Amino acid sequence: DLTAPLFADPNEINTFLPASFFPDNGNNKLNVNFRLTEGAVVTVNIYEANNGSLVKELSRNSYLDDGSGIVQVGDPNDASPDAILWDGSIGEDGSNIYAAPGIYTFRIWVRDFAANLYEQYPITRDIEITDTP
Repeated sequence: DLTAPLFADPNEINTFLPASFFPDNGNNKLNVNFRLTEGAVVTVNIYEANNGSLVKELSRNSYLDDGSGIVQVGDPNDASPDAILWDGSIGEDGSNIYAAPGIYTFRIWVRDFAANLYEQYPITRDIEITDTP
């Protein structure tokens, strides 16, 4: 296998994360989900944009192809254990410490099981954490 994984919908690369997010002390959740053309290992980390400090390792999972040729990463309905959700917390889970308003960078690494890398490795997207809805 020499083919790198791709987004199933090329437009999805630009829309799978919102431009801003209001965590409301964990009451709201940002849902990271997208579809790939093949099974892959996906890692999602969040960093402070201004200094690059890691604030949260959100997810590191393998997603298998069920034979359909489309692999769902995360869960668009927030309903399954595969959902990649961020409540705005930083550090260890259950710490009840939340990200301050500002810009945060999501870095998402995608590689298939033959070690082929998605063309943007990592995929990098900035979002703004706000203190109002």
